[in-house]
Amino acid sequence: ILAAMLFSAKPRQWLGFSKPEDKAIVLAILSLIAIQPFITWLAEVNSQITLPESFAALSEWMQASEKASNSLIFQFLDSSNPSAILFNVFLIAIIPALGEEMLFRGSIQPLLAGILKNKHLAVLLTAILFSAMHLQFLTFLPRFVLGVLLGYMLVYGKSIWYPIAAHFTNNALSLIIFYYYRKYKPELNPLEPTPGESSLLLAICSVLLLCVLMYYFRKTIAARYKEPSS
Repeated sequence: ILAAMLFSAKPRQWLGFSKPEDKAIVLAILSLIAIQPFITWLAEVNSQITLPESFAALSEWMQASEKASNSLIFQFLDSSNPSAILFNVFLIAIIPALGEEMLFRGSIQPLLAGILKNKHLAVLLTAILFSAMHLQFLTFLPRFVLGVLLGYMLVYGKSIWYPIAAHFTNNALSLIIFYYYRKYKPELNPLEPTPGESSLLLAICSVLLLCVLMYYFRKTIAARYKEPSS
């Protein structure tokens, strides 16, 4: 909010708080759901990447950082108390969806786009910062891809409500999966990729479905602004 007030005479517009299309909101949420198999596959690939021995110290730091982050998240989430679950929905799904999107897609991305004069490069750099900020480098790639998707939702949708809705859906799905694992598969850690659980074919189908949904997302927005969808 402070950045918007500093860099624009219309902070609300600069942050992207324009009224969203109901159909486009649904398509944004479906797009986020559609990409999940690809995200799962990419997380498994990311977890298998090893650095050369010359970067052993960096690798150990990254693993320690990932372990500390997962441990903290696990402590927050590991409760079956209804009030605690509602609090976790607020803490894990609602606050990050609003706060992180206002910071990254609402502030950093338009700022970079203005400086670089290139919206695509701004999306990529913002996604890198978004993923790195979490200090969970063993899941850097899937979070980066998520950041790219959220960034383009803002670029093509012209409203920050689309990435906010998608971000909330992503985190809410993570909560649902966590509690499902804790109840039905307690021997597994839902915060860590499970080897062999993902499928390359399913990941490819996931990306193809995402492309179809994003095509209709852009078409819906184009109809609103009377712009070509290509």
